[in-house]
Amino acid sequence: MVKALIDTLSIVGDYRLYLRYTITHAGDLEYLDNIHWPIPLHGFTTGVLAALVEAFLVVRYWRFTQNTLIALSLSFGIIISFGSVFICSLLLTLYTSFEDRPKFKIPPALWLVTEVAVDAGIASALLWEFRKARKTLTETQSVLERLNRLTAVTIQSGAAAATLAGAALISYYIKPESNIYTGFLYPLGRVYVITLVRFLLPMSGSVWDVVDYLTAFQISLSGRQEGLSLQQTRLRIVGRPAGGESRRQSRIGPQTTRTVFVRCSELFYSI
Repeated sequence: MVKALIDTLSIVGDYRLYLRYTITHAGDLEYLDNIHWPIPLHGFTTGVLAALVEAFLVVRYWRFTQNTLIALSLSFGIIISFGSVFICSLLLTLYTSFEDRPKFKIPPALWLVTEVAVDAGIASALLWEFRKARKTLTETQSVLERLNRLTAVTIQSGAAAATLAGAALISYYIKPESNIYTGFLYPLGRVYVITLVRFLLPMSGSVWDVVDYLTAFQISLSGRQEGLSLQQTRLRIVGRPAGGESRRQSRIGPQTTRTVFVRCSELFYSI
């Protein structure tokens, strides 16, 4: 709901920007030489959308891997990125002339660098874990097929956002006084929304179920290696509901946990 409201606000600001620059004040050089409120609004909403979507993916990664170090590193990058775009939007509000842009070169560059790093980092971290999981699940064809679909979504989404941010960064350094880099940044907010939708919609088609399965799979593998009994491993899985809070909100109850456990027990305890 929050993401939808922010995206709606961004779209309203974008339409207002189109109206002012292409119709209401078309040819008005004095007006066009200044920065007006839709521009900093667009930057701020893009930063908020990016932070929300990236945080969602980092949380999913952490729930899957329990790798706190990587999750914290990515979270730190998200904070820096959001802080940078917030400062950019604030400075654009305070300094409304395009001639004042040389006064704040560092925040835009820092934002773009961290944006590329975080987007590429999240995609790389997820792909690495999926690659490791694929080696373990060589005999589980149905899960592998869903894992391949999830991998494709990760590559497409991460590459789109990172490419736009990287292109904007390069064009900004080539010619900072031009507005070419804004052409790459303008669709960035929509890309993040599409990324979130791409990751959420497949949940109804059981693509994200593979993450819950792999989480329980790892718990079962760990339990078998530690010499735990079937009941002890079951308690570990039940004590960590598949998918966490988001799963409970989507009305998937304990049966999912039992099903996942049965699959894992078949692989590890029924040999």
